[in-house]
Amino acid sequence: MQGRVVHALIRREVDVYRAQGLPEEALNLLDNTLRSNPALPEAVKAGFQAQMRQLQAEISGDLPGDQAAVSDEQIEVIRRGWDGSDTIEDHLECAVCLHALGRCEDALAEFAIAAAKGLSLNRILPQLADCLARAFSPPAVSEETARLAGTILPNPARDTVFLFKLVMAELMAGDGHPEHAAALTRRMVVAGAVPERYQARLRTLAERSIGVAACSGRSSLRSRLKAWLRRACARG
Repeated sequence: MQGRVVHALIRREVDVYRAQGLPEEALNLLDNTLRSNPALPEAVKAGFQAQMRQLQAEISGDLPGDQAAVSDEQIEVIRRGWDGSDTIEDHLECAVCLHALGRCEDALAEFAIAAAKGLSLNRILPQLADCLARAFSPPAVSEETARLAGTILPNPARDTVFLFKLVMAELMAGDGHPEHAAALTRRMVVAGAVPERYQARLRTLAERSIGVAACSGRSSLRSRLKAWLRRACARG
């Protein structure tokens, strides 16, 4: 039993090194363990050797991007390491790293936790928009934006949620995600009444979407968008 506990602790220490971006230290730990314990059970040896091969591939850059960058296990090691003492900045830093690594859904979850702990949304609005656009397809982005709004906003009232969607669409439009911006804008236009204070901004955004539709030859969509926008603003 004692041997199993020691082996489990070694694996845990290896995971901690990897989560901290120290694969060389993890590799050295495994190598030293194998060299100093020639009588290890064959199954344990094989497991350590497999980990060593993966670490060597990480260090040389031979792994696919997601594997080389970060694994689900490594993320969990980071979170366990906080041990209840996690701060806003811990979750923000984790979210920023996950975003940079392309783990956008995981990043959104960390941004949401940071916001729930008191982080100002103004600090992360561009990152939220980019993560939404990268994580979800244009047909799904409106529903996912609404879901995120319900989670991340301190007061998810109708006008507040509408403004959040509007800001997300504006940022997507200006940051290389025109199809996501157009899909989100169309959903806002057809959903119902537009608050009066946001009508001008939505009209500007919708005109950009209409322009995209016109350039793509979808004249019927362009006409419907104009009609929907007039009715929605009239109901606001």
